Amino acid sequence: MKWMRYALFREMDLFVGSGVVEAGCGSVVGERLKLAAMRWSVAGVGSVITIRCHRSRR
Repeated sequence: MKWMRYALFREMDLFVGSGVVEAGCGSVVGERLKLAAMRWSVAGVGSVITIRCHRSRR
């Protein structure tokens, strides 16, 4: 099992909590989904989130 090296990441001034990641996801997804005059189905939202997640890995 691999463990996260919290001390190392803190020394590098990186965030180690999930709150920053969750806020970032909410901002990125929310920004795209809440543009003016946008109407989304549940399936459409799922598709947009999937595409955004795949693109962010590159």
